[in-house]
Amino acid sequence: MVCIMKNKKGFTLVELMVVIAIFIGITSVVLFQSNSFDSTITASNLAQDVALAVRKANAYTLGFQVPQTTTGVSVKGYGISIVAGVGDSFVLYGETEPYDQTYTHTSGCGVFSHIDECIEQTIIKTKDRISQVSVDTTGGTTILAPGDSLSILFTKPTGEVYFCVQANGVGGCMYTLATVAHITISSTKGRQYVVNVWNNGQINVQ
Repeated sequence: MVCIMKNKKGFTLVELMVVIAIFIGITSVVLFQSNSFDSTITASNLAQDVALAVRKANAYTLGFQVPQTTTGVSVKGYGISIVAGVGDSFVLYGETEPYDQTYTHTSGCGVFSHIDECIEQTIIKTKDRISQVSVDTTGGTTILAPGDSLSILFTKPTGEVYFCVQANGVGGCMYTLATVAHITISSTKGRQYVVNVWNNGQINVQ
C-alpha cells in the first residue's frame, strides 16, 4: 500500500517577524492615540472643575447653599484664589472681616476663621496644570507673573464680582476694574482650555 503524504506549509520566520512588526506598529499607534485622548479628557475635566468652583462660590454667595465650615463666622461673600506659576492647586474661600476682597490665609486649609479663609483646596492630581492666569482691562490683557495671585470674589447680597490681583500674593488689589479673568488649563500634550469669568458673573469654558 502506497501512502501519499500531502505537503503542509507553515509560517516562515520572515513572515512571522513581519506579522509581529505590524502588530507592534498598530498597538503603538493605538496606545499613543489613547494617551492623547486621556490627556485631553483630564485637562477638560480640570477646566470644568475650576469653573464648578467658581459657580459654587457664586451659589454660596447667593445663599443657595452654605458650607458648614463657615458656620458662626460672618462671611461677606465667597470666591476662588489662584497663584500664577504654581499651577497645581486652587482654593475656594469665604471673605471675612476685614473685607479686603482678597484671600487671607496662614498655612492652608485649617479651621475657618478671619485669618484662614480657606474652605476647600483642590490639589490637581493629574499632570495637567493651570498654565496661565490673566485679566482684561480697557488697556488690554495683563498676564500675571509667577507668584502673583488672582482672587475672584462674589459679594453678598447680589453676587457682584470683584477681581483682585496681588503682586507676589501680598499688598493692595490691582486691576479691580478688570472686565474678565482668564484661567488657562494645559494638558501634557499641549491641549488648552480657558475658563472665562466676567465681571457680570458669566462663566464659560472654551
